[in-house]
Amino acid sequence: MYECEIRKLSHEEWEFFAQDVLFYLGFEILEGPSEGPDAGLDLKVRKDGIDFLVSCKHLNRNIGTSIEQDISDKLLQHNCTGFI
Repeated sequence: MYECEIRKLSHEEWEFFAQDVLFYLGFEILEGPSEGPDAGLDLKVRKDGIDFLVSCKHLNRNIGTSIEQDISDKLLQHNCTGFI
């Protein structure tokens, strides 16, 4: 997919794209994208015995802790030890 096409993806399409990429990288999909409020969990995946909380942001720029906040709390809430 070309960069210009990736930029056109909706937020929902971006989450499914992320799920596909992680699946093909060998992650087991534990929870996929859902509609409505997600309490900071867009996907939950597992690889090598580690559960990862995946937060998908499609803002066409780097994401820092000013946007992605309370990561530790989200990890505890969703019983994950890794963050993507």
